[in-house]
Amino acid sequence: VVFAARRRGLRLSRAVWLRAGAAVLGMLCLGLAATRIGDESKVVNPPRLTSTAEESNINVFFVVDRSVSLSARDFDGTHSRLVGIVKDMTVVAGHYPEARFSVISYADTARVDWPLSPDVWSLMPFLVGIGPYGLDGADDKATRHVNVAAANDILKEQLGRAVTNYPGSANLVYVFGGSSDPGDWAFTIPEGQVSDGAVLGYGTTQGVDLSFSPGGVAPQVIHSALNEPALQTAAQSLHIDSVHREGGSPPSSALPTDVAQAAAVDPVTPKSPHPNRVEYYWLFSLLGALLVGVDL
Repeated sequence: VVFAARRRGLRLSRAVWLRAGAAVLGMLCLGLAATRIGDESKVVNPPRLTSTAEESNINVFFVVDRSVSLSARDFDGTHSRLVGIVKDMTVVAGHYPEARFSVISYADTARVDWPLSPDVWSLMPFLVGIGPYGLDGADDKATRHVNVAAANDILKEQLGRAVTNYPGSANLVYVFGGSSDPGDWAFTIPEGQVSDGAVLGYGTTQGVDLSFSPGGVAPQVIHSALNEPALQTAAQSLHIDSVHREGGSPPSSALPTDVAQAAAVDPVTPKSPHPNRVEYYWLFSLLGALLVGVDL
């Protein structure tokens, strides 16, 4: 009506302009209402994990550094890092006698050395026999290179399988490491699948020199030092504590008793708004209806 009147050269009254403005504003309000505007700032999100697992339904994953740096003698002043790692693994295994255990070894790549199993009796001698790769010439690859997150993909697969195979179980992850080359140190495990655990670091930031002969070639001398930023990054990405081990037994915080169940699936963001949000679409709908009603 407005445009037709303008083409005819007619002068429009104030009432016509008000009608046109009300119609346009009403349609804008209805458009805003369709987007369902609301406020979720005060919504209380439910906890990630809500119940604890039974003692016999706990999965413990050991992620162990098997690079040559394992033989560096800078743990508690006299022993190698291997001594501290083996001791701590046996302490954890003894603390959860009814749990299932898995061992994932890593250097610059990773592999499963002990599939998830409740056979703790056989696990103990296996843990005592763990050592660095390649020192006996069995592995041709140089094992001086190491990344604390090299086990990310395998750990993610093993955690997902454990949650599926053992409903209501909890997943404890223990990373035993020290050195780590530059790179991406963060794990990308779906939130909720790691119930608890710890990243345990061995060695000193000053480090020590050590010699090894990969694949029977001439000995090489490398310097190995504790990379605390790498271990802290890994711990933060797994939502567990980072602990620098200098001797003694692992802290009690690394050996939880009541462990929350692991989430069965990845978190899903619902397409519909949160049921407890404050809705404002009704306000824009009401204003739009009133303004359009004026024109009608």
